[in-house]
Amino acid sequence: NGPIYGPLLEQWATAGFVVIAPTFPLSSISAPGGASVMDDIAQPEDLSFVLSKVLSLSGEKGNVLSGMIDPRRISAVGHSLGAMTVLAWAENTCCEDPRVDAAVVFDGVEAYFGKGSFFAGRTVPLLVLHGTADQTIPYAKGRQIYMDAKSPKFMISLIGAPHVSFLQFSLTPEKPPIWEHVDVQSVIDFLELELDHDSAALKSLATVSDEPGVASLQQAP
Repeated sequence: NGPIYGPLLEQWATAGFVVIAPTFPLSSISAPGGASVMDDIAQPEDLSFVLSKVLSLSGEKGNVLSGMIDPRRISAVGHSLGAMTVLAWAENTCCEDPRVDAAVVFDGVEAYFGKGSFFAGRTVPLLVLHGTADQTIPYAKGRQIYMDAKSPKFMISLIGAPHVSFLQFSLTPEKPPIWEHVDVQSVIDFLELELDHDSAALKSLATVSDEPGVASLQQAP
């Protein structure tokens, strides 16, 4: 987690989702001594630990999460290293957690997380978003995820977007990045489609993510 994700998390929470945003102990920019990749391989297990804890709290009385989380409607969303972690957690035999029902990866890549294979075991619905001008993780890496994944799968190409398509380049809130509304609404639509089985969400997803000069959608439902 980090401050750049605030605008996304707040809007998804406003849409009705319970958002749990863990901070990894070593790869976070706030880690003592700075971010490190030395513990990346443990991050999918960290997610399973966090999920177990919040599900336990939801099942208890007398806390802020009491009754708030449906264990049959669990999704995971990640960006960059977080996207790599989410992809391994949902779609790699090394680390997959059977409680995950849908996954979203922003600007990710099929990264090594131990002895396992991507898309070789169980499969969950997947949404891939990637900026075509990403200089950190090339767009082709996101395309590879989409091509390798099993259906149902969706890919949104963010036309001309850098590695952080939702970053507030301007300090004026009324001028968000041109891709931010796609990032926010496409995730909402995808999760409503896959978790709630809301067929109307598919039409909304197709509309918001197919905007000339901003985004284009490919799907294999």
